[in-house]
Amino acid sequence: MIYSIVPQFALSYARRDGIPDVTKLFDALCSRLRKIRPDFGDPPGFMDQNIEVGENWADTLAEDFRTAPVLVPLFSPSYFSSDPCGREMEIFLSRLEAMSQPRPEAILPVVWIRKNLVVHEAVKHIQYYHRAFPPEYAKFDLDRMIKISDLGNSFLKFVDAFADRISDVIPRDGPVLAGAPPLDYHTVPSAWRRKEQGSALPSGPNTVQMVFIAATAKELAPIRSPEALVGYGGDPRDWCAFRPPHARAVGLIANAIVVDEGFYYEPMPFDQHIFERIRAAERTRKIVVLVVDSWVVHLPPYRELLDQFEAFNYRNCTVLVPLNAADAESQARREDLLKKLSDTFYFRSKTTAEAPFYRAPIGSCEEFDIQLRKVLASIKASIMNASGSEHASGPPTF
Repeated sequence: MIYSIVPQFALSYARRDGIPDVTKLFDALCSRLRKIRPDFGDPPGFMDQNIEVGENWADTLAEDFRTAPVLVPLFSPSYFSSDPCGREMEIFLSRLEAMSQPRPEAILPVVWIRKNLVVHEAVKHIQYYHRAFPPEYAKFDLDRMIKISDLGNSFLKFVDAFADRISDVIPRDGPVLAGAPPLDYHTVPSAWRRKEQGSALPSGPNTVQMVFIAATAKELAPIRSPEALVGYGGDPRDWCAFRPPHARAVGLIANAIVVDEGFYYEPMPFDQHIFERIRAAERTRKIVVLVVDSWVVHLPPYRELLDQFEAFNYRNCTVLVPLNAADAESQARREDLLKKLSDTFYFRSKTTAEAPFYRAPIGSCEEFDIQLRKVLASIKASIMNASGSEHASGPPTF
């Protein structure tokens, strides 16, 4: 049957990844959505196992994938080698591309199997982690979370959080992804056959965009001493991150290192548009470095933007957090500051020491020099390596 009520999400998966376990996830999501969004109708989602005997499966697939406002793809090595999965993804990508900006969030991936996962170029820009997900999701494959009894509660927490995400991106009275005209499922090309524009490989990244995230003295006055406020100016670049003993602004220190490493230097402001700017930098192969004053995590406007930042995977971006070992006030609050930093940069703070995406705490100007040079070299190599293959993966272990 073709549903009289349009399913609100369509599940896309590779059959070799295990239909019984995938069905458990689908049923759990539907159960949660029935409770929190009765307006979705029943069933709230579509999975091809619901196609009844005697139905034209191709017509049913085409109908549901061209009308459902949300796609839930289960990322795995098998998913990106499956032609049907590529067709289902292509339908949604084409629907998004047909819309003008701003486009709704319509593709919400799940990492089903992480080992040997290489995310295809066509969808590498799509975020597949969220702060609301339980921490076990960053460590275990979701198909394992279903099977391991000790992780049962984590699986249920993930289901609740993910169902809430589906609900959040489908407002009761707001815009959703527009449906596509009727189509022939058999003639839809696979998204995995999409080619990058142009045939020549781009040159290595040669520009670093620096983002300095430090508050003004006025903003910090309620939580920092008058002596410490001397190190802050009217511009975040004026922040003297290593005062004492160095009274030089961190913007000048970073500029000198970037230029010495052979890069062009560009400033990037920190505001509500930073996410679009970082994505634009990723498309143009620019490296983005965020230098964060640990004290801003105590200021709600800064903390809220940083929480949003952590919800995205940026392959071209690193975070450096100076915490001056010679600053008595910062050292007295060290444990509290580090705890709030790890809460804010939850996934980045869990990456390995070799990964270039997070460095904290950085206790001195000399250590800052070493760490900035290291992450620039590492991210440059990562970008160049990704350019040499048709497929590209997201940041490791996020």
